[in-house]
Amino acid sequence: MTYGMEKLKVLIVEDEMIPALSWRSILERHDYFVTDIVTNGDDCLASFGNKEPDVVLMDIKLKGRLDGIATAEKIREQSPVPIIFITRIKDRGLFLKAKKTIPQNYITKPVIESTLLNAVELAIQNSPKRPIVRVGDAVFILIKDNVRVKLLLDDILYLEACGPGPYTKIHFESKEKKTDSYYTVTTSSNHVLEQMEFSALIRVHRSYCVNIEKIDKLHNSSVTIKGTEIEVSESYFRELKKKLPCIKSTHGSR
Repeated sequence: MTYGMEKLKVLIVEDEMIPALSWRSILERHDYFVTDIVTNGDDCLASFGNKEPDVVLMDIKLKGRLDGIATAEKIREQSPVPIIFITRIKDRGLFLKAKKTIPQNYITKPVIESTLLNAVELAIQNSPKRPIVRVGDAVFILIKDNVRVKLLLDDILYLEACGPGPYTKIHFESKEKKTDSYYTVTTSSNHVLEQMEFSALIRVHRSYCVNIEKIDKLHNSSVTIKGTEIEVSESYFRELKKKLPCIKSTHGSR
């Protein structure tokens, strides 16, 4: 799975090499990037600091100075990155102890492919590192701490870059309000565009990207979407017009 053009990164922490290699094979077949396979807590912390994974798969019963829970506690001191505990021990007391480190998931061995992929996908979806995560035909948008909303790509109208700072308004059709609503994310419009990987959404101005399927009218130097007129820069206009042969034009042409 990719984040823009960047593969999502998973760190595997497991002291049994056979299952670790199996998990790596599954993840790589589904386009994740495994940053490392490490066998103990100290190596985990070193790798985590150097390679900044998006998700950590953590064996709960690691050998050595730090077990999986102690290692997760160390990670929690520096990052809210999602951690998925993996264990073959069904122990309520161990689960409650592990729960204090706020893991994203807790799965038991032997791990089947669908369980592993579902756990990692949910972890990515809820990752605080990713303000926007594409999942199928929708994106999950981080609107405040640990709260995400689901937005269908087909409901997006346009992106609006807002300053000062890297802020972007994602305007969308609200079926409940039957009007234009928006969410604001703290990242650039370029970054949002990359994260969404939505071919209908194209840049028309340094401050605007529009969903070409939502354009109602093409003007001399702008487009109209749901009653909102959006400026189109000259450098983007000709290419945009080629993509919209059926859109009604007004005010002549360039």
